[in-house]
Amino acid sequence: MATGAVVAVIGDALAQAGVKNDKYDLKRALSFATFDSVYRAAQHYMYPILFEIFKGQYLLSIAAILGFTISDESMFATFEQALASQLIVIPLVYYPVFFAVTGAVQGLSIDETVRRARDTFVPIMKRNLAFWIPIQFIVFTWVEEEVQIPLLTVLGLVWTIILSVFAGSAKVDVEKEDLSLDETEYYFLDTMGEDLIADEKRLSTKVVDGLPSLAKDEVILRYNELATDTKEF
Repeated sequence: MATGAVVAVIGDALAQAGVKNDKYDLKRALSFATFDSVYRAAQHYMYPILFEIFKGQYLLSIAAILGFTISDESMFATFEQALASQLIVIPLVYYPVFFAVTGAVQGLSIDETVRRARDTFVPIMKRNLAFWIPIQFIVFTWVEEEVQIPLLTVLGLVWTIILSVFAGSAKVDVEKEDLSLDETEYYFLDTMGEDLIADEKRLSTKVVDGLPSLAKDEVILRYNELATDTKEF
C-alpha cells in the first residue's frame, strides 16, 4: 500500500506540474495518497475472489456457442478476469471510492461530490477502459511474471497522471459546475454546440472551453463573469 500511495502522490505531482500558474495543491496530493491506500486495502480482498469466480468459463461458453475452436484456454481466463475487473470492480468500487475519498479530503460536501462524480465519471471511465483492458491482457498473457509488477507500477504511474489531469482537482470540477441561475442575463449553447448566443450577439465558444457540461445541449453561464473577456464576432 505504501508503494501505491507514493506512486499516486508522484503521479499527481507530475499532473499538477503541467498546470501553468497554479500552486502545488497539498490537499489534492493527500487525497490521492489516501484514496490509493484505501482502494488497495479493498483490492487485496476483492481480487482473489474475482479470480476465483472468473476463470474464462463464461467467455469459453460464448465462444463454443458461436462455434469457435479454442486452442489456448488460458488466454480466455486472462481476458475474462481483465473484463471483470474493468466492468465490475472499477465502476462499482474503484470510482465510488475515488470520488468519495478525494472529495472528502479536498473538502467537498456530499452534494458536491455526487455532482463531480456525475460530470466526470463517464469520460474518465472511457479512458480507463481504453488504457487498462489492452494493458492487462498483454501484461498477464505475454509478459514474464517477474517483470509484471515493476511494469504495472510504471503503468500505474502513467494512469495516475491521466486520472489526476482529468479528475484530480475536486475544487476546479465543482467551481466549473457551480453556475448560478439567479442572474438575469445568460449565455446559451445552441443545440448544434457551435455558438453561444447572448442578447442576440454571437460570441466565441472559447469562454466555455474545459467545462464538463459541454456535452449537454444547453449550458447556462453567468453573463457578468464571462462577458468581460469574450470577443464578439
